[in-house]
Amino acid sequence: MVMHATEFKVREEVLQGWPIRVTTYAIAGVYHCHIDNVSPGAVFARASNVDREAAEQTALSKAADRLAQTRRHLEEPLLKA
Repeated sequence: MVMHATEFKVREEVLQGWPIRVTTYAIAGVYHCHIDNVSPGAVFARASNVDREAAEQTALSKAADRLAQTRRHLEEPLLKA
């Protein structure tokens, strides 16, 4: 039995100052959502649920928790001699 993804939806937004891509689709009546960091596109949060909104909210919550733990390395201005 071959199953195909339906209701495929992709959007980009900013979460806690980070650009993210939210991808949601349904397979056999279950919505799957994964969130990646746009560049290089590494998926760092996933969730599944029978409701699209619930799958997205769970994945966004996981993503927010993980991004809150991520340290930012800010560039320091070059010192002139």
